[in-house]
Amino acid sequence: CSSSNKCVVPPTCSQTDATACTGSSTPVCKATTCVANSCTASSECANVVSGASGSIVTRDICHSNECVAEVDCTSDATICNSVTNSAGVALSSCTANKCVAPVVSCSQTDASACTSGTPVCKDTTCVANSCANSGECANVVSGGSGSIVTLDICNGGTCVTEVDCTSDATLCSSVTNAAGDALTSCSSSNKCVVPPTCSQTDA
Repeated sequence: CSSSNKCVVPPTCSQTDATACTGSSTPVCKATTCVANSCTASSECANVVSGASGSIVTRDICHSNECVAEVDCTSDATICNSVTNSAGVALSSCTANKCVAPVVSCSQTDASACTSGTPVCKDTTCVANSCANSGECANVVSGGSGSIVTLDICNGGTCVTEVDCTSDATLCSSVTNAAGDALTSCSSSNKCVVPPTCSQTDA
């Protein structure tokens, strides 16, 4: 319902700029569409944002039937016991008066303390596996002692250990790891790797 009270096609928006969303009828951006801010579960708040470019706010928690950025637990820390975000991570710890995921320690040689909600170990803390670039995958590992896996490549929004190029060798052209190495070659085992080096005397 437009500002002139007419039924119209909803305006489009983006995850980095929701300024197209206005008024009380469609105040938030879900994926690429302005929608009313209502929910019954946090899963419905996936990809819900508000705000302008440079000041975007992620609203990934369903609280009081609205998608919100955070839940205040100043008056009652137990409120966090039932709070999760859209990724299914339990925000059961009241820290600095906000419900957050409890800090679980892990190590680069043993990430077995990390559970489904926070499945990977970054440095010494269990976190959700998400990334925007491979730099964010530095020191991200998973697995138990003796079977640790390094997840130093950002692919599809998560940190992974390798990228399969069986179906399309050209996808390696944009793959880098956390150290900044370009994994532009599709190996014989169909994985994106650093191109092999050769010399003028031995190719």
